[in-house]
Amino acid sequence: FSYGEALVVVGWFVFLRAVLEGVINPSITTVVEHVRKGTLDFVLLKPADAQFLISTARIQPWRALNVLTAVGIFTAAFRE
Repeated sequence: FSYGEALVVVGWFVFLRAVLEGVINPSITTVVEHVRKGTLDFVLLKPADAQFLISTARIQPWRALNVLTAVGIFTAAFRE
């Protein structure tokens, strides 16, 4: 592997971790709380796509800022 190819792999890792920490994990925590409290039915009965509502229930943008770091790594990788 070349240095640029290794940077692409690292960039993908940073990008996917940012998405997981910023969007997916907080929303999964919210789903668990809804199940524990018994309020998930109220979310599922709303006239919108239930999967969208549950997966975007809680977003933590400060954790998703690593997407910018990933873009910087991709930029460095493609300049190599």
